[in-house]
Amino acid sequence: MTGFTPARFLTLLQEAIGLHTFFSGLNQGAVHGADHWAYFLRGRFGRRGSAESLGRQVTASVVKSIFMVVVVDGLFAIFFAGIRY
Repeated sequence: MTGFTPARFLTLLQEAIGLHTFFSGLNQGAVHGADHWAYFLRGRFGRRGSAESLGRQVTASVVKSIFMVVVVDGLFAIFFAGIRY
C-alpha cells in the first residue's frame, strides 16, 4: 500500500530504533512476563475448592497483575530517567 518493500521497512526500522532500545524493551517484556506468570500461578493454585472460588482468585490475580504492570512501568521510567536514557 505504501510502496515499501519488507527490506526497506527493516532498514528504516533499524535506523529508527537503536539496538540498546530494542534490548531494553526485551528486558522489560521479560520482567512483565515473569510478573504475569507469578500472579497466574497465585490465582490458579490459590483456589479453595469451588469454581466460584477459582473465579474470584483468578479475577483478583488479573487485577493485581495489571496494577503491577503499571507500577513496574513507573519504576522503569524512573530508572531510565535517572540514567538519562
